[in-house]
Amino acid sequence: MPDNSDNQQYHHHTKEDYFNTLQAVFDAFDPSCVIGRNGIIQLANKAFASLFGKQVQEYINTNAFDIFSPDIASFGRDKAEETFRSGKIVTFDDERDGRFVRFSLYPIVDNGGQITRLLMTGHEISEMKLAEKEASDKKFFSSSLIESIPGAFYMIDPEGRFVEWNTYERDIVVGKPEDEMANTFIIETVHTGDRLMVTEKIRATLEHGHE
Repeated sequence: MPDNSDNQQYHHHTKEDYFNTLQAVFDAFDPSCVIGRNGIIQLANKAFASLFGKQVQEYINTNAFDIFSPDIASFGRDKAEETFRSGKIVTFDDERDGRFVRFSLYPIVDNGGQITRLLMTGHEISEMKLAEKEASDKKFFSSSLIESIPGAFYMIDPEGRFVEWNTYERDIVVGKPEDEMANTFIIETVHTGDRLMVTEKIRATLEHGHE
């Protein structure tokens, strides 16, 4: 009888090489794991494990959402259920020790067209969060500075619409609610007889920097 041992060994090595190649590609991803419907981690890459300071094998067959704080875990489970139900990609954010990571949940469809697993990937967004905080702080500082100016203060765009204003300008001069100010032209606050003159002064200021 023919000896098939070499052939079997070849197929064994081929499958092993194929698996190792897939694992290498998976390890090159952002922090990622594959979870089942019950949240159990079936596969994880090195980046995912190192994100939480452990080895890959320590996470296999554990619940992915147990990694997070109780409030984030509950939110993440709801998001996972939403993906299983709708097939939509959803995200949620996690923060620990000043580091922010945005996790995305992607549906994995089996041969029968059913969503049976999810791919969960993490992408660090700490710099984005820091930039958002700095922008928020600057806006707060700017608003506080504007409000500290005695009397009316405002800024307008080239068409004469309000873009910045303080409470005095809004309540005393213009007399409109906050949500209507951005669609208000400064010329509306000027007496009808003076509007042409004021319009010319505004145009000269915007074009030349002076009246």
